[in-house]
Amino acid sequence: MLKFINYQVAEDSQQHDTEQALSVSIQQQFTANLEAFKHFMPSVVPMIEQHQVQQYSVFATTAAQLNIVDFATGRVWYSAQPQQEVQQEVEAFCAAAPYLMIETANPPGEAWSDESLPLSAEAVLMFGLGFGFQLTELLQNCRVNYLVLYEPDLDILLCSVQSFDWQALFELAEARGTQLFLQLGNDGHTISEDLAELLPLLQSDRLYIYRHRFHPMLDEVIHSLWQHNGKLRQFAGSNQNLLPSTSFYDYVAERNAGVLGNCDISSSNGDEQRYQRNLDVLAKFYPAVFKAIQQHSSDSWKLVTDHQHRINLWHPRRNALFHENMELEAATLVNYFIHHPYKDDVLLAQQSLGKLKHYIHFCHVNQVQPLINEQLQGQSILPEEVDSLIIFGVGLGRHIELLTAERKIRNLYICEPNLDFFAASLRVTDWAAILERADQQECRIYLNLGGDGSTYFYDLMAQFYQVGAYSIANTYMLSSYFNHNMQKSISDLRSELRVVLALGEYFDHARYGVAHTYNSIAQQHKFLKEDRRCYRDLPLMEIPVFIVGNGPSLDDCIEYLKEYRDQVILISCGTALSSLYKQGIKPDFHAEIEQNRSTYNWITQVDDPAYLKDIWLMSVNGIHPDTATLFKDVVALL
Repeated sequence: MLKFINYQVAEDSQQHDTEQALSVSIQQQFTANLEAFKHFMPSVVPMIEQHQVQQYSVFATTAAQLNIVDFATGRVWYSAQPQQEVQQEVEAFCAAAPYLMIETANPPGEAWSDESLPLSAEAVLMFGLGFGFQLTELLQNCRVNYLVLYEPDLDILLCSVQSFDWQALFELAEARGTQLFLQLGNDGHTISEDLAELLPLLQSDRLYIYRHRFHPMLDEVIHSLWQHNGKLRQFAGSNQNLLPSTSFYDYVAERNAGVLGNCDISSSNGDEQRYQRNLDVLAKFYPAVFKAIQQHSSDSWKLVTDHQHRINLWHPRRNALFHENMELEAATLVNYFIHHPYKDDVLLAQQSLGKLKHYIHFCHVNQVQPLINEQLQGQSILPEEVDSLIIFGVGLGRHIELLTAERKIRNLYICEPNLDFFAASLRVTDWAAILERADQQECRIYLNLGGDGSTYFYDLMAQFYQVGAYSIANTYMLSSYFNHNMQKSISDLRSELRVVLALGEYFDHARYGVAHTYNSIAQQHKFLKEDRRCYRDLPLMEIPVFIVGNGPSLDDCIEYLKEYRDQVILISCGTALSSLYKQGIKPDFHAEIEQNRSTYNWITQVDDPAYLKDIWLMSVNGIHPDTATLFKDVVALL
């Protein structure tokens, strides 16, 4: 849940020193590993030398160890101490190794079974390479005859070559009599063919499964293997058309909890009394949500008690847990957010354009930006009273309970696309206390549940307009868990909100808007009426309208425009006016909306006042007076 790079890196200067110290050993390890592959497995060398990194790379943690990060999202694979994490993982695997029966008269079914790993095992299928530390740990604990490893992402191979001692692994495998089969760049789609080659070599009735990472296709392969548990010879060599899951609800991060799939879990109803209280409060404040929860059946994620006797969420098909430790993760998330609150500051993104640089607003923005940037770098604390906060992701909701107890939040917007999560949270989190406290403090809580996140902007803007769109500029954002689809929705929302703020009112815009509107009224410009009854039945309404913008495609349309010019109403937009003039085409209307005088400058590039005086200007009430005088008359919108 909390595997983000910002939790594992130090301050800039300290981080730079750590990376500098490790850079030499990284290069040395890479060079040594390249030589090892040339000697033991030369077919892999071109993969290493020719591959271009696309998604994953290494970075140094505060513990001066290397970790893997998805540089597009900031998600990391391991804890701050990957080697220790992997060592514990191998110990857990040896204590309870998931296995498949190759052939049996009574197939055991799809449920994962495990047993203590014997000192000698004929075959292990490993899904996911990571750094590769688990390979050495496993072979030191068990004599494996055949070890087949699938790793879809060659980025991960490059990460491994920079950090893991492959020379030592090859030598250990040779000494232990282990045959290594590295299926690199392979997402497991060849599993049936591979088993057709492997199974005839085995004397044992068991095939051990070591999952080191979650992956949509690898997990589908593993699920298919378990569907054929006890019937693997029938499965081997068969034509399997396996497809990875792409559903938002099935997303699991690469190194999520329960990766080995050997955790003992049991179904849980949570706190039944709390659940009933929460339903009562939902019925009171959010009757539509109450009704939806009453009708909802959890499909993808189930509420369970995990192997550590903690409440958790479990995905049956992918055999994945959501939390390592819900209470610890929620407390850590809230504490980090309080001390590192995030909000987009539109002033930092604003730049004064050349034609507007003299505006009072932009002059002051240039003066204020360094001060705001300095404040943000000072890592300000989340204020005791927060005007607006958007929380993306409920999960089991414990972080919301902790945060709302710590801070008074006047406008809280909660977005959770997965109803399985919210429904489960009602059995874990004290929503009754959260909602009743908000009601007593006259605060607002908006619940956006279900959907895919594509309408967040429109949904949230409707809420912002109820309290004043100005509050967007003072809105904090908190993501409680990662999901690729939801992250895209969050990114899109942030971009849209920046646009709303950037296009919002500022002093000079309002000042010139009032002045230009006063001029339009004084010059008796025509204003369109909201009531269209006086003209909607006129024959004119049946005439086609051509709206012409400038661009390369206009050249292809010139002859078409000339052919139908006298049969249509023609409206030119922006710089298209000059292009039409050069072709001898006169529009009926010209459209401009910019408030500043730049419109006058490019319109007068048409050096023919009589041509312009035969055209109506279509604009808004803020059009510049000098621009308006160039045309026959003005039709404006308020």
